Amino acid sequence: MIKIITAFDSFKGSLSALQACEAAAKAVREIIPESTVLSFPVTDGGDGMIESYKLTGKYDSVMLNVKGPYNQTVKAEYLIQKPDTAIIEMAQAAGILTTEERHGADATTFGVGELVKDAIKRGCRKLIIGLGGSATNDAGAGFLAALGAKFYINGDKTIIPTGRSLSLVKKIDLTEAVSALKGCKVFLRCDVKNKLYGKDGATYVFGPQKGVKDHELKAVDNNLLRYAKMLENLTSKSLTDFEGSGAAGGFAVSCSAIADTTINSGIEEYLKESGFYKVIRDSN
Repeated sequence: MIKIITAFDSFKGSLSALQACEAAAKAVREIIPESTVLSFPVTDGGDGMIESYKLTGKYDSVMLNVKGPYNQTVKAEYLIQKPDTAIIEMAQAAGILTTEERHGADATTFGVGELVKDAIKRGCRKLIIGLGGSATNDAGAGFLAALGAKFYINGDKTIIPTGRSLSLVKKIDLTEAVSALKGCKVFLRCDVKNKLYGKDGATYVFGPQKGVKDHELKAVDNNLLRYAKMLENLTSKSLTDFEGSGAAGGFAVSCSAIADTTINSGIEEYLKESGFYKVIRDSN
């Protein structure tokens, strides 16, 4: 008996990982009807991450209405594995596929913070966040705002910053956000090596596909660097030049500023956690 495994990640905007695996499995069965076909949808941390983890049967699902990238309400799903682990897909709350709008300089990660905040309320202290498929370029400032960080632009006036409006921020108070993530360990899943700023950074490489216009790139890139420097001054952490800091519009910068944060390969971690390698070993 021939055993064949179909293992695909999602095809953004076209097929989910599961749909791709099922399409390939159907074709294999038609050509080799005597074969046993196992479908194994995989994820690198981008859109489809929740679907892939759900198929392992190890997690409970939570649905939540949160703020989308352009302040629209979106229904987002995340997963909990008792006693204290949450799987959060950034694309569910701040994903490029949540809307047809493409104005990356004005998009927010606030909804991701809302998911994290809800998971913490439910007792989760190990937070696994997949970073792919985002519509945002705010270096995670909106995420911090959802957790209680204050971004002051004039006296007591605060905003929820975007990549564009970060230039207005004069003072940041991280007190509530730091308190919210106290005792938590954050594991960011992505396979992007880009750093935060510059020609190979978040804005210049990924901004255009999110709708950041050519004439906006330099200003938004500078805003992200200025913001990261402000966080460095507040936290005494090095935040402007680490590998992966350019993923998801610089999200890791904000997360690393206030929490015990590790960046891992999304695909490698999923393959280990899902039992994929055992399935491969058992296939002969």
